[in-house]
Amino acid sequence: MTMTLSQTRIVDPILTTVSIGYRNADLVGDVLFPRVPVPSRAGKIIEFDQTAFRLVKTARAPGSATQQITVGYEGKAFALTQHSLQGKVPREHLEEASKGPGIDLGSQSVMTVLDIMLLGAESEQATLARDASQYDSTHVRQLPKNNTPIYVHWH
Repeated sequence: MTMTLSQTRIVDPILTTVSIGYRNADLVGDVLFPRVPVPSRAGKIIEFDQTAFRLVKTARAPGSATQQITVGYEGKAFALTQHSLQGKVPREHLEEASKGPGIDLGSQSVMTVLDIMLLGAESEQATLARDASQYDSTHVRQLPKNNTPIYVHWH
């Protein structure tokens, strides 16, 4: 939205209070997909197999054979996607807004860019989480044809 100098000087105190207090609802994508710092924009991720999650009968009689497992890992390639957005505020607007209504348009610009970037990430995470093709068949529960939810009661 492009503003003129006169628009930066006009203040509606009620709308200003509402806009200052408004925040996007808590984003949950990072709970499902936690951020993991990586040293470079591309590389390989070490992925271990499911060996540690299997039940193995480890009891044995004295002198009998010991169970064995094979442990290994695989390196899977990754590449980060670059995202960029710039918030632009003319210097004159910064000065006028700070004098009149006491709004820091520079900070607001940074926070707006951050909010937009976080919302974009949340949208990508939601799309990925709802894509049944990303899950193996043992973790996908199909709804009945009439889309009635399945309720499970645990005893």
